Amino acid sequence: MTPRPSALTAPPNRLRPAALLAVLIAGCTHVPGLDDPLPANIARARYPQLAPLPPSLFAVQPPEEASAEIEEDLAARAGRLQARAEALRRRPLDDAAGREDDDDTAGTDAEG
Repeated sequence: MTPRPSALTAPPNRLRPAALLAVLIAGCTHVPGLDDPLPANIARARYPQLAPLPPSLFAVQPPEEASAEIEEDLAARAGRLQARAEALRRRPLDDAAGREDDDDTAGTDAEG
């Protein structure tokens, strides 16, 4: 049994003439080289006037400022979280709040 060609290795027969024509047309084009001399009218042309670019649509912070701002935000958040943790540590535990909420065991340990 001979292996069947995959779609990637053998294009359909109707595409082969089109592919051959595309290669032939591309081969006939003239691509100017870098060493070709410039035409006289282009060589004598003045360079265009350079115009300044408009300001950016988005304000871009320098990385130093952005990182300092992020560091300040993170430090403030860490301080808030530490204060919250300290407040939770100092808060007295309530018997009902300290236990897990289980409906099956609620109120059974007081009565024996």
